[in-house]
Amino acid sequence: MNKKILILLFTIMLIIISTNILAIGIVPAQKEILIDKNSYSFPLKIINNEQKEFLVQLNAEGKYSEFVSFSKKTIQFSPDKDFEEITVNINMPSIQNLDFGENKITISANQKTNLNSQISTNIGVLMDLILIKPYETGELKIEFFTSNFIKNNQGNFVLEATNVGLKEVTETKSTIEIFDISNNKLEEKSKSEKIIKKGETKIFNFPWTPNLENGIYIAKATIIYDNKIKNITKKFNIGSPELIIDFIKTYNYKLGDVAQLDLIIVNQWSQPIKNAHAEIFFRKNSKTIANINTSSETIEAFSKKTFPIYWDTKNQEIGTYQMIVDLYFEGRKTTNTYEININENSFEVISKDKKLTEQKYSEKTSLEVYLFVIIMVIFILILIFILLKNLNKHKKK
Repeated sequence: MNKKILILLFTIMLIIISTNILAIGIVPAQKEILIDKNSYSFPLKIINNEQKEFLVQLNAEGKYSEFVSFSKKTIQFSPDKDFEEITVNINMPSIQNLDFGENKITISANQKTNLNSQISTNIGVLMDLILIKPYETGELKIEFFTSNFIKNNQGNFVLEATNVGLKEVTETKSTIEIFDISNNKLEEKSKSEKIIKKGETKIFNFPWTPNLENGIYIAKATIIYDNKIKNITKKFNIGSPELIIDFIKTYNYKLGDVAQLDLIIVNQWSQPIKNAHAEIFFRKNSKTIANINTSSETIEAFSKKTFPIYWDTKNQEIGTYQMIVDLYFEGRKTTNTYEININENSFEVISKDKKLTEQKYSEKTSLEVYLFVIIMVIFILILIFILLKNLNKHKKK
C-alpha cells in the first residue's frame, strides 16, 4: 500500500478518535453486590454525551463473565437519543461457584464510529462489577488512609474495617507502626475494638502530630482479629520536597568586573533531589539585562549545594538592580526576588531588609596576605639573628 495512503488513513483515525472519545458514558461506573442468592439484576445506563450517531456493543470480561447477560447487547444511538437504560442479569448455577471475597467482572461499552464508512474505530468505557461472596466466618476487608502530613500539625491515619463474613468478629486490635525510609521503626500507636458485626464497618482513627523532618516515611497497619492477621503498608509524606536559598556569597568586586555570586541552596527533604537548577534574571528599571542558567545538580538529603553564578557587569552603573532567582526541582518552580546594591567596590544582595551577602576573599587576595605574613616572619627572624650576633660581639669585648 502506498505510504501516503497509510499516513492519510492514520490521520483520519486520529481525527475520529479525538472527536468521539468523550461521546459515550456509562452509569454506574462501579457496582458491588453482596451475594447471598443465585440471581441478581440491576439497571445500567449508556449515555450519548454529544448527541451523535453511533453503535454501542456491550461485553463482559473476567473469571465469571459467563454468568452475566444483558437485556440488550447492541444499542443504536442517534443525535436525538440522549441515553438508553438496559438491564444487567447475573445468573449462577450455585453460590458455591464463586470464590470467597471479591470477584471482579469488567463490563465494557464499545462505541463503533463512522457507521457509513468502511473505517471504524472501537472506543470503549468500562465499569467494574464486583461480586462479593461472604466468608463463612467473620472476615474483615481493610482500607488504609493517610493524611498529607505537615510537620508539627495534626493529621490522621485511618483504618476502615468492614466485616464481609457471615459471622461477627469478636475482638480486634489495630496497630500503626511508623518507619523511616531505611525501615528504622520510629513510633507505634494501637487501639482495640471488641465486636464488629456482620456487614458492619468500623473506623479506627489514629491522630498523629509529626515532629519528624520533612520526607518520605512508611506506615504499616496491622489488624489482629479472631486469630487472623492482616497487614497493609503504605508510603506517606511529611511536607513535600523543598529547596531554599540559605545564603548568597559574593567575592571581592570592582565595578565593571565579572561578579561572582554563590547560591547556597539547602535540601530540606529526606531524599536526594535530582536535576535541581536555577535560572537567574538581572533587571534594571523593569528591563532584563542578563539571563543566566546554572548547571543541574543533585542535592543530597538535608545538605547544601553551591551554585556559582558569573555576571559580567561591564557597562553597568552604580545603583540598585533586581535579581530574580527561579529554582527548578521535582517538577516545581519557586521564585525568589532580591535587590542588588552595586557600588564602586562592593556588591550586596538584599532581601526583605536582610543582607544576604558575605564578602569573600578571592584566591589572589589570600595569596597576597600569606606572602606578606611570610615576608614579615623572615624579616623578624633576620632582625633577631642580627641582634643576637651583635650581642655576642659585645660580650667578647
